[in-house]
Amino acid sequence: MDKFLRGCGISMNARVNNNYNRYLDSYKLLINSKNYNVLVLSGHKISSDTDKLFFLIIKKVPYLCIVRDPISLLKPLVNHHQSNPNIIRRITLNFDYENYIKNVILYHQTSKKNNTIEYGFGKKPDLNNLLRYIIGDVNMNILNWRIKTLKHSITKLYYIDMNDITREYAFNTFKKLSQIFKFSQPEDELFFRAKVCRNDILVLLPFVLEIYLKDHENLVNIQDRDSVKILISTRQLAKETYKEKRCIDIADMIFQERVYFDNIVCLCTQCDFDILNKNVKLFHEVQKYIHNFIYHMYCQEKIEKAKFFDEEDILEYFKKNKDLAFKLKNILDEDYDHIKQYRPDIVASWKYYQEFEKMCQELDSDISINEL
Repeated sequence: MDKFLRGCGISMNARVNNNYNRYLDSYKLLINSKNYNVLVLSGHKISSDTDKLFFLIIKKVPYLCIVRDPISLLKPLVNHHQSNPNIIRRITLNFDYENYIKNVILYHQTSKKNNTIEYGFGKKPDLNNLLRYIIGDVNMNILNWRIKTLKHSITKLYYIDMNDITREYAFNTFKKLSQIFKFSQPEDELFFRAKVCRNDILVLLPFVLEIYLKDHENLVNIQDRDSVKILISTRQLAKETYKEKRCIDIADMIFQERVYFDNIVCLCTQCDFDILNKNVKLFHEVQKYIHNFIYHMYCQEKIEKAKFFDEEDILEYFKKNKDLAFKLKNILDEDYDHIKQYRPDIVASWKYYQEFEKMCQELDSDISINEL
């Protein structure tokens, strides 16, 4: 969502896990930027002073709230990658990408021992990650609390469902939103159709491939240059880099007809491109390296996706863990009170949430029968 908003020329505050820093960043944004400004109030309840931050918002403005089927919302939390400090952002042609790509993806792992939630990481997703969001110390379910706390500053609350910003619908959705909120209408449809989520193999991007020219013989027209650099990234992540450094995208030359991801860009300066273009052997070596790197990412993504749990797995987990199911139901009953009143059509469209509600009714009936 953030990248789509920025794609419409909108300025936003940074996401930081400290309310004092959130306040400072938001304040600087609002007083210094001449752009269309948006304050993003996302994430879990960071600390006890979150309500103070919200009460400091005194201007009455419209709010946009993005919602999703709460069972589907749990899916990326279950399958979420562990932040891995071993992800490398600068490589050379000697870098062993095959072993790197095979081993760099790690997942959150959660376990419960002696009534204590313990966190770790491993090579596979873990359904027990649901524990941290239901009985752990991370309060993600604060939609209704936010609405109540911010009501003094809300002129109107607009809900949109996550399905409306998928690649098929995002461009048209943002055209409509631009009319409602009076920001610049989106123009680059490809930007909105390309894959955005980085909770997958694309977490390895961006990285810079640096080619040291001294390692190659018989090069021409290199002047005093020591190296050539190519930024391999996604269209969304590299949008500002592309503008600021006046880079050119050579992805079409690298991949030709076979593109493994629809939003990969390979950016370099005109000077670096001229060196590659005039040294055909070097260019072919670089082309082969980048192509094979991205191909191995493509293959590894299939392996990683085969590990993922889906909504049916999550529902089955709750069916086997009745106490957790009822705890989640109580949380969701409170958290979705407002949207149930004002946008029941959205709630009715949530397939897996409806299945979860039905399952809880059946589990409750089973308990009542057993008690008899």
